[in-house]
Amino acid sequence: MNYWIYSIEECEKAFGIQTSLPRAKQISMLAKQQLIFQLEQEGLSFDTTIAVGEKGKPFFPYNQGLHFSISHTKDHIAFAIDTRPVGIDIEQQRPYKPALVSRFFHSDEYTFIDSLLPEQQAEAFTRLWTLKEAAVKCTGTGISGEFDQFAILPVKAGQQLDYTELTIQGKAPYPTLNLSSHYIEKHNLNLALCTL
Repeated sequence: MNYWIYSIEECEKAFGIQTSLPRAKQISMLAKQQLIFQLEQEGLSFDTTIAVGEKGKPFFPYNQGLHFSISHTKDHIAFAIDTRPVGIDIEQQRPYKPALVSRFFHSDEYTFIDSLLPEQQAEAFTRLWTLKEAAVKCTGTGISGEFDQFAILPVKAGQQLDYTELTIQGKAPYPTLNLSSHYIEKHNLNLALCTL
């Protein structure tokens, strides 16, 4: 798997800004343009038309052996490509919101985050959110109806959390996913990657 992170500002300089579009659509368009540019830089040449599956997962209809995933914040775009289904998510650290976690997360994740020291909860919430987003992007199931059907938990040794060792519980294919969580200091971003 390969992944890249670009600032929105970088992409705007390279591709311009479509001021007639809402900001979210501008960023989405920039992400697609940057993805296609990167594929060309990698020497991949094919019709890069992007189609969307019934649950919203984008794909290349003219190169179904190449999978990709895109994520963005208000300041950054990230995307990953692989020969296997792939998911990526980036987020800046967000405050822990118990109501949001109890509504969308698996009950084991809620219990886990709630048991942490207050200074650990925002990081745990953000990391688990990005991991879950990457997982549902990889499987193509999307957030609705699936987010609370599986749990991702880091190893806890005393008060320390190890996000390099993850336990995944739930129905297939979630326990077999290859997930990783990273903090990208250069961009102050939490990054999650997933492949089948």
